[in-house]
Amino acid sequence: MKLLSLETYEKEQAIHVAWGYEARFWTSLTDAIDEGTWYWESTDTALFPGYSNWCNRQPDDAGAFGGEDCMFTNYETNGCWNDGDCEKDEFDAICQAIP
Repeated sequence: MKLLSLETYEKEQAIHVAWGYEARFWTSLTDAIDEGTWYWESTDTALFPGYSNWCNRQPDDAGAFGGEDCMFTNYETNGCWNDGDCEKDEFDAICQAIP
């Protein structure tokens, strides 16, 4: 099992149906290896080009000292994505089976 990847709009909508629209949870999207280059760690797939759903002005790496290298869903703000501190922010996580 690995953290969820939301590589398509349809997959993200299916997660909304299953988990609700107000959940905040971690995904496998990260730029920890190369700042600003986001990829789905669970599938080793680059975010761009591809589906994304960032909130306004996100990702912003706005932690106290930068370091917002992981993406969480932020459905309190119109169902979009935010970057967050992988070690300090506490959210649930959804895992998926990856063959």
